[in-house]
Amino acid sequence: MRSHDPGLSTAELRSSSASALELTWTLAWSDLGGTLGLDEAPLGVLDPHELAASRELLARFAREAARLGADEAPTTVSVESGPEPNDLVLRLTWHELRPTQLELSALLELPRGHRVAFRDLRAPDAELQLLHANAARAHLSVPTAPTEPPATWQPALLFSAGLLLLLVLSHLRR
Repeated sequence: MRSHDPGLSTAELRSSSASALELTWTLAWSDLGGTLGLDEAPLGVLDPHELAASRELLARFAREAARLGADEAPTTVSVESGPEPNDLVLRLTWHELRPTQLELSALLELPRGHRVAFRDLRAPDAELQLLHANAARAHLSVPTAPTEPPATWQPALLFSAGLLLLLVLSHLRR
């Protein structure tokens, strides 16, 4: 499976910092360019000049394309060419969220039959979810807050306080 194949894209969600989530959505320019009324890439090659001229329109599309949690739009968006000649990479970042679902509303605008292979990389056992216009929501694993290790100083403090009390009591009896 290649993300730049028309009709198929990939999306990966990862933690980019302790309080931020990043979605990397790689799709074919031929799918998105035609949807937004932009020139299609001749011979399947994304023209850097076309990308530069379309960057603002693509960023606006990306801001509307995906929602995390309770209809939260991304905080930042970047648009760049990908590793393959027809790849377009949208990077969307959200801060301070613990969402339970991702919705790619843009699937309704992409060509009929478009699919997104989605994976939540925050979970080690994340399964691939195939999203499409009739099923544009992915359920996310919600990482639990790390539990604190048991405090080892408390028993030591109680033991020390008990010894001190015994010493004081034995000294008072003399």
